[in-house]
Amino acid sequence: MSRYLAFLYGAICYVLFLGTFIYAIGFLSNVDVPKTIDSGVPGPFGQALITNLALLGIFAVQHTVIARPAFKEWWMQIVPTFLPLNFG
Repeated sequence: MSRYLAFLYGAICYVLFLGTFIYAIGFLSNVDVPKTIDSGVPGPFGQALITNLALLGIFAVQHTVIARPAFKEWWMQIVPTFLPLNFG
């Protein structure tokens, strides 16, 4: 039963990713989606710059922290290792 649930979960995740990816293509190319990259009202340049720098900074800090061995050891205490999966 767990093999079928794992397959079903994987299939659902794949379909959700595929839909998200196709929507992202439409969003960036302004084709067949309700909201596109060019459909909003532009804001002030300074506010946009600060927002983009803040988001980029959060992304960089998060990736830097997660790459550290201490974080990985701490995380593995919370989330146990499930690999290798035994489907047999």
